Amino acid sequence: MINKLIFLFLCLSIMGSSYAQKNINEFKYIIVPTKYDFLDEDDRFQLNSLTKFLFNKNGFTALMSDEPFPQDLKKDNCLALRADVDKLRGMLITKLQVELRDCSNTLIYTSEIGKSKVKQYKTAYNLALRDAFESFKLVKYEYKGKNETSIEEMAEQEQAEIETPEIVEEEMPNKVESPSTAIPVVESVESQTMQVQEDNEKIIETKDSIDDNMLSAKAIFNGFKLYDAKSNEVMTIFDSGVKEVYIVKGKDAIIYKKAGSWIYSETNETNLLTQLIKIDF
Repeated sequence: MINKLIFLFLCLSIMGSSYAQKNINEFKYIIVPTKYDFLDEDDRFQLNSLTKFLFNKNGFTALMSDEPFPQDLKKDNCLALRADVDKLRGMLITKLQVELRDCSNTLIYTSEIGKSKVKQYKTAYNLALRDAFESFKLVKYEYKGKNETSIEEMAEQEQAEIETPEIVEEEMPNKVESPSTAIPVVESVESQTMQVQEDNEKIIETKDSIDDNMLSAKAIFNGFKLYDAKSNEVMTIFDSGVKEVYIVKGKDAIIYKKAGSWIYSETNETNLLTQLIKIDF
């Protein structure tokens, strides 16, 4: 009798997991809030930025709730799942769990509970969240869409937007200026400092050399603010938990060090942009 109950429980668990995966695959985006209820300020301990980073790392397309949305999401907010992180009670242990809900607030997926015994809040939250995201490695997310017709219509809309970029600019007045206007671009991560002069002809819309675009770093809690030579703030970066790798606030981007040089790497819907930058820490 006990063996039959165990078998039935395992079958129900597998069916529930398959149903959750099927539902997740119907959604194109994940929207991450700027603040969680158990914390007292926006992006406290950079937990919200880390959530977005981990979703993108696991194959999802994650957006912060305060950044501009793609045109298809503006027209249909039900294309996205809303992410939330709950803090669960525990004795001398930090427990976090990730939830995904659809536009009608129906719970679609709940992760396993991530745990950490570290006492320091910043480290404990970081480790517990990463532990909770181990569940998403088993989901094997792949956006399927609702039907083929909607996918074809989306392709036509995207083509129309490419052909009429002036309309996009009008609909997105709050578009954040890309760091590429302040940071010289090189074509590949493997480019060495010795090749900078040869690559100056390939730099996009800038006449300054890399030396003229040295960024100065000002330390903040868990990261740095980067400023150009005119003391204009260019971006904010946060510690990722990995040595010499930083998460760029508000971007699908990281900054990391390779072969003695700092690399800015940003992913958009079509390609990967890499930029060689100089930072004075």
